[in-house]
Amino acid sequence: MLRSANSVVPRRVLPLLPLALLIWLTIAIPAPTRAASGGWLAQNGQKGIAFLQSPQARFGSPAALDSLRKLRETGANWVSIVVTFHSPGAGYATFFRAPQDPQDDEIAQVVNQAHSLGMGVMIQPVVVTDDGAWSGMFNPGNTDQWFREYKSMITGFARLAQATQADEFCIGTEFVTLTRPQYSWNWREVIAEVRNNYFGPLTYSANWGKKPEDSEYATIDWWDQLDRIGISAYFPLSWNDFNTDPLRQGWFNYTDPFGPNAVGLTYHWHDQIGAVQARWNKPVQFTRIGFGSYANSPGRWDVSADSNLELSVQANGYDATFQAWADTPWLTGLFWTPWSSDQAAGGPLDTGDSPQNKPAEQILRNWYGQH
Repeated sequence: MLRSANSVVPRRVLPLLPLALLIWLTIAIPAPTRAASGGWLAQNGQKGIAFLQSPQARFGSPAALDSLRKLRETGANWVSIVVTFHSPGAGYATFFRAPQDPQDDEIAQVVNQAHSLGMGVMIQPVVVTDDGAWSGMFNPGNTDQWFREYKSMITGFARLAQATQADEFCIGTEFVTLTRPQYSWNWREVIAEVRNNYFGPLTYSANWGKKPEDSEYATIDWWDQLDRIGISAYFPLSWNDFNTDPLRQGWFNYTDPFGPNAVGLTYHWHDQIGAVQARWNKPVQFTRIGFGSYANSPGRWDVSADSNLELSVQANGYDATFQAWADTPWLTGLFWTPWSSDQAAGGPLDTGDSPQNKPAEQILRNWYGQH
């Protein structure tokens, strides 16, 4: 079902940027010279970006298409269409689609547009709560009802994925408290119903976690029912040095100085992920990955963000990740997030995670566009 990733796409001119940033983009970022060696760099690898709807440019609109074209111009050959739906809060067992969420006709349009641009498409539904609770902390009073309602909602999206010929479908994202072993049978039922309605590859986007014994991606025991192991890969890579090489090394050997009794603990993210991959013999995708444009972005998520704008730190995080995973054949896809349907998003004064109109976008072009 995957369209050709080699379609020619008209180039578009970047928005006008400050002179200093333009100089940074054209001089300070050398193009990578590494040859493709399998995994995400292979011809059928997923050089992906996650596409999110902005209120200023709803999916299917001319403005959203312009942004999607610009996404394609980075060299990306896959796009994850992030489709939001709602729950009232962490303790509820009900779901609904709000007017601000992408609607079926809009989703169908953007899938068709991505295919016409030569990209593979993953549809990734994501729950948004009215009370701001994170999906990883859901604690419904009636879990049986929660799974019934969730299965009904996600199956509707699976039917849409089949109708639009989406190339992959993600059955959920970071339900940490509800993917523990006691809920394994519930998820197997969800997956079975999804497969009755969508006939392409399936994944799930598991939270990264720190310790192998309690991280979501390592403790899920139903990866055998899916085609790919998906990880929301927000692993901390350094706490005090955010240059490219220390961040690259952080994927292999990261010491957290905030351990018990102020004794640092060391983690080996690459090896830990590899152990899970070897156990299940499934390809791995980073279904969500990204860095903010502030000084300590590649550090721990639970440490207060540094308010200082640092575009170079985001770019370094991108480059370090590409370098660290270029020779790993079982990592078959990366989906950088977020890329907004509003092409004016991001920019040289934005501290958020979007790479748009920033040095990180040029890093994407260097790695995706030349392999």
